[in-house]
Amino acid sequence: MVIKCYIRQMALMCLVAVAALAQEVQLSIQANPASVDLGQRFQLTVTVAGSMNNVPEPNIKGLEPFNIIGSSQSSQISIVNGRISSTKNVNYTIVAGQKGSFTLGPAVITLGDKTVSSNTVTVTVGQGGGGAGKAKPSPPAGQPPAQQAPAPPPPTQQSRPGVCSSTSDGGVFIRGATDKKSVYLGQQVTYTFGFFSRVRMTENPEYSEPKFSGFWKEDIDREANVSNRSVNGALYRVQELRYALFPTVSGKAKISSATLAFAVRNVWDFFDRGRRVELETGNVEIEIKPLPEAGKPSGFSGAVGRYKISASLDKQKLNVGDALTLNVVVEGSGNVRTIDEPSLTGLENFDVYESSSDVNVGFAGSTVQGRKTFKFVIVPRKDGEYDWPGIEFSFFDPERKKYSTVSTGNLKFSVFPSEKQETVTYRTGAESVVSVGEDINYIKEDSGRALSGSPEPLSGRPWFWLLHLLPFGAVGVVILLRRHRGRLMSDRGYARYRGADRKASAVLKKADKAARGNDYADAYASLNSALTHYIGDRLNAEVLGMTAEEIDSLLDDRAVPEQVRRELRELMEHFSLVRFALGAGADSGAYREYRGRVRKLLDRLGRKL
Repeated sequence: MVIKCYIRQMALMCLVAVAALAQEVQLSIQANPASVDLGQRFQLTVTVAGSMNNVPEPNIKGLEPFNIIGSSQSSQISIVNGRISSTKNVNYTIVAGQKGSFTLGPAVITLGDKTVSSNTVTVTVGQGGGGAGKAKPSPPAGQPPAQQAPAPPPPTQQSRPGVCSSTSDGGVFIRGATDKKSVYLGQQVTYTFGFFSRVRMTENPEYSEPKFSGFWKEDIDREANVSNRSVNGALYRVQELRYALFPTVSGKAKISSATLAFAVRNVWDFFDRGRRVELETGNVEIEIKPLPEAGKPSGFSGAVGRYKISASLDKQKLNVGDALTLNVVVEGSGNVRTIDEPSLTGLENFDVYESSSDVNVGFAGSTVQGRKTFKFVIVPRKDGEYDWPGIEFSFFDPERKKYSTVSTGNLKFSVFPSEKQETVTYRTGAESVVSVGEDINYIKEDSGRALSGSPEPLSGRPWFWLLHLLPFGAVGVVILLRRHRGRLMSDRGYARYRGADRKASAVLKKADKAARGNDYADAYASLNSALTHYIGDRLNAEVLGMTAEEIDSLLDDRAVPEQVRRELRELMEHFSLVRFALGAGADSGAYREYRGRVRKLLDRLGRKL
């Protein structure tokens, strides 16, 4: 009986304490100015004051029509006779994006089973001529209704197609989403990873991107895009990364989960030391439709998107045997990296030599755009006036759901007979008679003595036969060079293998140039590109769409030692981290360290692959 009475007393004391605490906490908001023009900025200030050391984060209503472009905060904590009191001010910089009269607030916080709400303010947005003034707050709401609770969790994949979210509580969640649920083979689909937080991180996050198996991947963002966004009335700090994906196989495709691990702390609690949080988005499924057979052109090579083609010659007049350079440019929106070399027809009177290509990729918003340039060297064997019909290029347009064919148009040029002709000149003249003193020289009878001092025959000297073998050696070298050039043209894997070191050195120089300009995001992205492209070139594999785990598995199949693969994983994880938190490597000393590690790893991979 005594125990029951004691429990009742303790419960009553707790209820009284919570009620007293709720009465001591004061919550208010203020807008300055209260009348603004369209596109003009104003400040919204939230003030929480009271005798407490853990100030919860308020939930502000009515922010959806506005764009929050920045925030700042200040706090004061005082301890007098063991009594703790604190004041927290958060200032939001807001841009008015719609005309009208809007009510902001109330701001709501929860203390136990009680809620405290602030006043509301009215902000008027006009087309022009809005003056500055103080907001006219409405009376405090007093005791708010029970349903005024903090914002609910964000929508999950059950309520939004193409979206998978994970949440640890109402203040932190991550989301993986695609802009389309059904696409054609080769059509771009954009995957966006978002990290939403209303709490402060105490360390850099550890991000692991999804496995994009069955997709060719292009990174749209080299580092995370940061913004502020209102979700269900709550303000979140959002970090997003976008990926452009191009499916390579038809059927059901699955993008695996993205994960993020980090430490957080409550920005309203001065004494909160933070906690460890690990989140996972979940898988996203996409339907990949095969390209239609109806209307497919005979020259279609798999290009999907929207393109145009052009061609030009470096000269319009030349002689037989002279070299002519043909430049062919394919540009537009789509996966330009995978566009095949166009076929040249109608050049029976020409020798066509090896071509080279150059790719330039960019982004229009989240759409991949670019151009791919092919260069051909052609040599005419016959003179004449030529009107070449040019090149046709076919592609599938997923927006129009049909095939299209574009052409370069005719190219006209003139070939003249060669001016280099071999001639033989014969010269005749009168003979002159020279007296030598005697008309007849007799044969010497003692020939042995006369020939005793004659030199050794040339055929007996070693260099004589070496000179005879020299033409055969030169022919052998020419044959080997022709075979090498022919293999470079016909065997793409061999060409990639032989050019891997040269390409890696060029990318490292690009990284050094970016680092000298303090563009460390681009520098680290180039270091990562040097590693992945080198492995792909040495193994003749497309690794751009692979994750670090898939590349590690590929190297494991080639018996690359675990120590080398572990170094590769550490470097790729660091480069992924820098994209989210550039401060982890934004100095010359850190860059030189990782640049040296990449160079050493490339040398070790070159000896193993």
